Amino acid sequence: MKKIYKIITFDSQGEDPDNINEILTQFEIEKLEEITNDKNYIFFHYNGEICHWREGELMYSIIFVDEKELEEFKKILTKIEEFYGGYSIYENITEEVLFDTFDCKIFGYAEDHLVCIFHDYRKNNLTKDILLDKILKYGKDSLTENDILFLDDKEMIFPFL
Repeated sequence: MKKIYKIITFDSQGEDPDNINEILTQFEIEKLEEITNDKNYIFFHYNGEICHWREGELMYSIIFVDEKELEEFKKILTKIEEFYGGYSIYENITEEVLFDTFDCKIFGYAEDHLVCIFHDYRKNNLTKDILLDKILKYGKDSLTENDILFLDDKEMIFPFL
């Protein structure tokens, strides 16, 4: 199962894209394009409080990767950051998404879109063991309507129905 990571990084999109050839090998460029051009990578400009489509000094990314892909991505991003003097913070949010406790309000204009993406991820990856872990961590009252439906072997409800 691919995990979900939140990455907050210095936004160097304003820099000259031709420099990328000086920083990365052709293989690394292709790997970076493979990861970031995939539906499993979503990024926003970020002002430290909420995501925007063009405002903010930071970039807020959501990436769905396995451990190997994450390490490759980190290695490539580190080379870019060393060149530009940037930084990144990585946080595994898989449990929060599976427990349905991740607050999507941070995505601002794209909140509904991310709610749907996370719902699909839960639908494809949720297990009864994960929900038992949620109960142990947060108590029985933490179960959502979809959690209860899932435990009863019923179809979960799409968020906007």
